[in-house]
Amino acid sequence: MSEERSSPVAGRVFYRYMSRAEVEAVVRTGKLRGGRPGRTYWTTDLYGSPTEAKSRLALEYLPEARLEFRITSEPGLLLAGTRVEPDEDEPGGGTEYVSEESVEAEVVSVDYLE
Repeated sequence: MSEERSSPVAGRVFYRYMSRAEVEAVVRTGKLRGGRPGRTYWTTDLYGSPTEAKSRLALEYLPEARLEFRITSEPGLLLAGTRVEPDEDEPGGGTEYVSEESVEAEVVSVDYLE
């Protein structure tokens, strides 16, 4: 008898705050970070400004866009809905998910932040 394993993220909608160039790479490849290797971060948090996203997610750069997406793969998770620690002189406090695996995604929408 086989066990059904449900993914904690597959099919759910999330956000990633990024540069315009990364948006283009995600749209082109269907993978977060454009399929580049390394840790991939995303969140369930919807922020209204790039400053707020940078602060709460402790980003090193001011994001230019917010990508709303649905995960279509089942990546292994290093962190799943944990609180962002302070870093990059930012307070953190947002919610983060992290995987070292490639994350396939269907783009729901893109909002360019101002």
